[in-house]
This record gives sequence, C-alpha cells and structure tokens, in this order.
Amino acid sequence: MTSYKDAGYLPEALLNGIALLGWNPPHREDPTVLAESTGVFLKHEVLKMEDMISQFNIDKISKSGAKFDIEKLQFFNSMHIRSRYQYSEGNIEEMKHAVDSWRAMLID
Repeated sequence: MTSYKDAGYLPEALLNGIALLGWNPPHREDPTVLAESTGVFLKHEVLKMEDMISQFNIDKISKSGAKFDIEKLQFFNSMHIRSRYQYSEGNIEEMKHAVDSWRAMLID
C-alpha cells in the first residue's frame, strides 16, 4: 500500500477531507448554498487551513460515525491542486516540478 502523499494527494486536501468527516462548517447550514447546484456546494467544501481555523466551532462537531469518501478526497485534491498551481510568473518552476512528479508517478 502506498501513502496518500505517494499517491499524489496534497496535505491540504487530506486536512480538508479529514476536517469535514466530523465537523460542519457554517455554509452547510446556509439555505442559499444548499439550494444551489451540487458543484457550487462542493466548491464551498474546499477549505484552506485559514478558512478551517476561522470558521471552526466545537459545537459543530458531529457525534455520529464518519464515513471516508475517496471520491470526495479526489475532488478536494483536484481543487487544491488547481488553487496551488494557478499560473503566475512566480511559481512556474514549482509548477513544472509538480507536473514532472505527477507524470513520473502516472508512468509507474
């Protein structure tokens, strides 16, 4: 078995997924967000560490059992990758390195 890191998952995607296993951030109770499309709702689920810290409320932790969803983790990972590697002059070398790493991982 390979680790999540070896499988190409970003740490922020894992933290995002784990945080939502037993915690309900404020947007989950907002009827305007819930009424929108599934895609819009899921984009509200993509949280950076700063968002999780600022929105955290211990009263919103669930007591019920959590179910890990690998497809949701894959969605979080893809969104965090897009966020991290948005094109800018300052991070072109980091983007190239990431693409080379992912390409090598896929070939293996």
